[in-house]
Amino acid sequence: MGRPRAAARALRAAVERWGERRPAMRIDFDQYVAEVPRELAAGAARLRRGARPFTPDRRAFVPAQKDRRSAV
Repeated sequence: MGRPRAAARALRAAVERWGERRPAMRIDFDQYVAEVPRELAAGAARLRRGARPFTPDRRAFVPAQKDRRSAV
C-alpha cells in the first residue's frame, strides 16, 4: 500500500473516531499496540536482509554545550 493512501486511511479513521476537531497530537494507543507485532516482524526481516539497525544520533540526546568563547 502506498504511503499517501495509508495516511489518508489513517486520517479518515481518526476523524471517524474523534471528529474533525481532534487534538493535533492525539495518539491512538490501541492502534499503535495493534501494529507493534507487524512492525517488529518487518524490522526483523530487514535485519535478515542485511539492513543496518536504527541507531539514533547521540547528539539528539545530549544537551548542547555553551560555547566558552562567547561567555563573558
